[in-house]
Amino acid sequence: MRRVAPLVVVVALAACGGSASKPVDLGAAAKRLTSARFTITIRANVAGVAVETQENGTVSFAERLAHIYKLTGGSGQTTPVEIIYDGGTVYSNANVMLALADPTVKPWIKQRRNTTHVDDVDHVRALAALASAAVDTRRLGKDHYGARVEPSRLESAVAKVVRTDYVATPFPAEFWLDEAGRLERVHVAYRTAKGGQISVDGVFSDFGTKVDVTPPQPRDVETVTPANG
Repeated sequence: MRRVAPLVVVVALAACGGSASKPVDLGAAAKRLTSARFTITIRANVAGVAVETQENGTVSFAERLAHIYKLTGGSGQTTPVEIIYDGGTVYSNANVMLALADPTVKPWIKQRRNTTHVDDVDHVRALAALASAAVDTRRLGKDHYGARVEPSRLESAVAKVVRTDYVATPFPAEFWLDEAGRLERVHVAYRTAKGGQISVDGVFSDFGTKVDVTPPQPRDVETVTPANG
């Protein structure tokens, strides 16, 4: 009977998530994403000026497909922006404000994707990819983890986006997983080289959703040819 008690203690510890618990693989959680709805909120305080922006939509992590909505502008005047990414083709309602004032102007433009330009698809995917470069993971709560992101661990193309969107050196981040072990939320807060404060909070949901890339009506679209192409 004296040998039973220690065994009971070991079993109890394992059941409660003690030393026998398996470390979470945040990289695997990010790789489980095929497509999803997303909302990204960015809060910035630079030189005493507080700004908040938000964009949402659907994105594919397997193909270059996305349908994105956001607001741009300032001084009390904002413009609703809608962009459809369909492989190498991009549709944008960039002329919508002009079209409201002049019915002869087509509200949408169609153009080839600029492969040297970092676009919204890259930004959304890079946020999720942070989990693949997370080290020193620690549990902060139920399905909530803190870690250090090392951009050098990412593929070169993604690392370039991360260094542009965030910082080039390692930085802390928080990650949340859903019950199926998929990446559900990412939060990053950091200071810029000039002392500004930036917070990026991304939420993913409706996993596996279809990304609607149905183009606008042809009568509403003007095809634009890049000057260099």
